[in-house]
Amino acid sequence: MGKRGFTLIEMAILLAVVGTLMLGAITAIRAQANKSKIEKMQSAMQEIEQNLLGFVTINGYLPCPDINNDGNEDRPCPDPNQFGRLPWRSLGVDPVDVWGHLYSYRVTLAFTDTITLTDVGDMTVNDGNGNLWANNLPVMVVSHGANGRGSFRLYGDGSRMGLGTLGPLEFELDNIKNDVTDPNPDNDDPTVFYQAGDDLLLWIPSNVIFLQAVDSNWL
Repeated sequence: MGKRGFTLIEMAILLAVVGTLMLGAITAIRAQANKSKIEKMQSAMQEIEQNLLGFVTINGYLPCPDINNDGNEDRPCPDPNQFGRLPWRSLGVDPVDVWGHLYSYRVTLAFTDTITLTDVGDMTVNDGNGNLWANNLPVMVVSHGANGRGSFRLYGDGSRMGLGTLGPLEFELDNIKNDVTDPNPDNDDPTVFYQAGDDLLLWIPSNVIFLQAVDSNWL
């Protein structure tokens, strides 16, 4: 008897099954890769936090932002709003997050000089629904996530990557309302941040900064 080949219908079913299996495998691989990057980001953020506290131990205050893109803090803080790039060289950390984007950094001006117990942080963090998570924060580090929207460009004139203006990207826009020279008409409150979209935030409460200053005999 002759051998019977696949019919067109059988071939279509076979291809559909194979395609479904491949799609499932690709999805699983992407999910695992994303999980791995998030874990690396958590480790990177912990290192930044520890090195910021180490900076307080050595100097008695928090660093100013990096404005000229050399990795060092620019002191005294040249931006009236104390916003710029993370001073990665001054802190001894990687300059970019796991997606290759520069971190943004903001600090309350009072904490960039010798810290006192009367200093009050001026930043607030909300979730994506506008619910308050934390307030009176003295320092904020922003990883702009996989899409990098809002992050400073690695090279060039120091501009930032463009943003969408609809849906959850509005929150990413909120996270960069920190440039007093930005002509963006939505630039109205540089002290409010949102843990939303794919942005990741790191903040350190004032009491932790105070304890570090006390332990290192600055207070």
